Amino acid sequence: MSFLVDFFDNKTTAAPIVSHSGSIQKAEVQEKVVERKENTAEALPEGFFDDPEVDARVRKVDAPKDQMDKEWDEFQKAMRQVNTISEAIVAEEDEEGRLDRQIGEIDEQIECYRRVELLRNRQDVMKDKFKEAMRLRATQEKEDEDIGSEDEGELQDLLSQDWRVKGALL
Repeated sequence: MSFLVDFFDNKTTAAPIVSHSGSIQKAEVQEKVVERKENTAEALPEGFFDDPEVDARVRKVDAPKDQMDKEWDEFQKAMRQVNTISEAIVAEEDEEGRLDRQIGEIDEQIECYRRVELLRNRQDVMKDKFKEAMRLRATQEKEDEDIGSEDEGELQDLLSQDWRVKGALL
């Protein structure tokens, strides 16, 4: 043993060195050469810190996620996909429902227009019948006037006759 230096001794003082010849020589002051790397993240081994988040932050890497976090993230991703698909289905059904409703409204409007046309046709027929009835009534009144004037004449003849004569005939 050329020198006995305590391994854990961090002092930079010189320790006596014992040589084989038995003489004590003063050891040269040995300086510990400590090379510091500029990037401590490369100098520290993985898992140096107990907290994995701090360890990852110091080493400037992504923090490792535990299994529960990974599964939770996967679950959330799956739920987002399901929600996206669900929203697409709901939007499609809404669109189909809206189109069906519009088609129903259009069919109802067409039916209403048919009824309006039928009513207009009936109105035209009724107007024609009314005009015909008015013409017939006018001709009837004219005939009644003609007949009425004849009847009036006969009535006047009867009235102008003496009523006593009429009673004697009975």
